[in-house]
Amino acid sequence: MLQTQKKWLKYAINDLQEMRRSNGKTTYLVSFPKCGRTWLCFMLSEMIIKAYNLESEKTTVFVDQLTKKYPSLPPIIPTHEDSYLIDERANQNDAEKLFIYGGRLKYLNNRVILLVRDPRDVVVSHYYQITKRVKNCSIQINSLTEFVRHPLYGFERIIRFYQIWNRYRWIHKHLLLIRYEDLVRKGVETLQKVIDFTKLKSIDEDLIRNVYQISEADNMRKMELQGQIDGMNFLDVDRNSLKVRNAKIGSYLKELSGEDIDYCNALMEKLPRRYGYSH
Repeated sequence: MLQTQKKWLKYAINDLQEMRRSNGKTTYLVSFPKCGRTWLCFMLSEMIIKAYNLESEKTTVFVDQLTKKYPSLPPIIPTHEDSYLIDERANQNDAEKLFIYGGRLKYLNNRVILLVRDPRDVVVSHYYQITKRVKNCSIQINSLTEFVRHPLYGFERIIRFYQIWNRYRWIHKHLLLIRYEDLVRKGVETLQKVIDFTKLKSIDEDLIRNVYQISEADNMRKMELQGQIDGMNFLDVDRNSLKVRNAKIGSYLKELSGEDIDYCNALMEKLPRRYGYSH
């Protein structure tokens, strides 16, 4: 208990310090892993490159590096905050942090785009991200079922992340909730909301539509396999090893067992209604 309290205090102090260092000009793109952040970053980067005549820049998902390079662009920083477990270079996060500290003061003076996705699709993609894309992974998981039910790594982690951001929705003056499903079903309209929110200059709808078409899943997968996108490391031709794996809504229905779906659906009762997901 004492160790947990010490950790909470450390995290709270860091959160407060980062808030004080904030310049209030940044848009943070916050998401749990495997909610479509890479896809959205790719589309934002492509639109910026074309709209601002930066054709010398390469195709990339590093929208943060792109906006940092040009002072005329509003800064956009993608982050998984403390929701991620381990990155593709095997740098591991404190898995307990998300359950110990739920403050989000660091974002208080900035804009936040909160990108969410159905937790049941997320947990499946997150499992394959960790087991297929992390080299020398220190997290030992033997099956998808085990991962879903793991108290630190699995489905409860996603629910906790969504609960925290629901709790802080009244604090942040500028917060835009974007659903992965809306990006799939009404992509141009949703991208327009993102552009307006980030204070990017007006971008022609034809350009938005063109970039959206280019970013269609099969085309993104092809570019990934050919190594054409900076930041999307090609590891293996195995479908489950790709960054762009299925990119479908409701694919969990075919990938989870009936018992696992029942387990997830029971925990969905704890998910705030504002996200628009139910069992």
